[in-house]
Amino acid sequence: IIGACLSPAFLTISNLADVLQLSAENGLLAAGMTLVLISGGGGVDLSVGTNFALGSMAVAMTQAYYGWPIWASVLLGIAVSLVIGAANGILVTKGKLQPFVATLVMMMISRAAALLINDGKPVSTGIPADFKVISGTKIGAFALPAIIWIVAVVIVHFLITRSKYGRNLVAIGGNEEAAMYTGINVNKVRFWAYAICGILVGIACSISVSRLMIGEPRGGAGYEMLAIAAAVMGGVSMNGGKGNGIATLFGVIALGVIQNMMNVAGINMHLQDVVEGVIVFLAVLVPMFSEKLAEKAERRALMAARQTNNQ
Repeated sequence: IIGACLSPAFLTISNLADVLQLSAENGLLAAGMTLVLISGGGGVDLSVGTNFALGSMAVAMTQAYYGWPIWASVLLGIAVSLVIGAANGILVTKGKLQPFVATLVMMMISRAAALLINDGKPVSTGIPADFKVISGTKIGAFALPAIIWIVAVVIVHFLITRSKYGRNLVAIGGNEEAAMYTGINVNKVRFWAYAICGILVGIACSISVSRLMIGEPRGGAGYEMLAIAAAVMGGVSMNGGKGNGIATLFGVIALGVIQNMMNVAGINMHLQDVVEGVIVFLAVLVPMFSEKLAEKAERRALMAARQTNNQ
């Protein structure tokens, strides 16, 4: 409603299609973050931003410097990001590190690698125009990146809600000890949450390089916070065991719409960063506060029931 009041162009199909396209990269990262958050155990991936930068550099360099086929560069970007995601999973499951610490380590390593592979310089020239096919292809009014993102989210949703793996993922996030007693391989399930997150980051890398035609080793800053915010806005619990792909989809769209409204309103770019920071804060704070209120209400109801039984 606010967006429509700010500009008549806000509710047009072309603008909404643009929102979906520009949300594609964060949407893919948020879909992967959803799996990690649901896995519980303090699960979070702080390395998605720097992983994104490293994968983007790999894609851009193979296109600009070595003339690889498009499909080969895309697969390399996915493979590089998968390695980082898998390393996170190994450090968390086998290394028994807290996810915050493990992914912080990989965040620093992947940022250093992104800077080292091209002496800290961005790949700003030499990427063939043909690589624009990924971001430039449209099916109807909607660009290919938006469609890739939505398909990925639907797959993640069905993975969580309709597969054995998804049931196990929710189980370990809700109660890890109980899940272990039922025979669920907690380490394996949690490892794949981080690995799949890496794959989705790799897909987002190729979309970014195709859209901007640049590989930036310092890129991806703050992407992990936006991904967490979008997932939590969609109802994913920071405590694990709760959430799904479609909920995250709406969280990403909500965040994308807010960013689009600020652009339409001509709000200063630096002020937009402040607004996004406030959104991240509220996205984390409000659900946690709501959960605590629900727990208190549940305890009060239980105590009332006990008093009634005693009487």
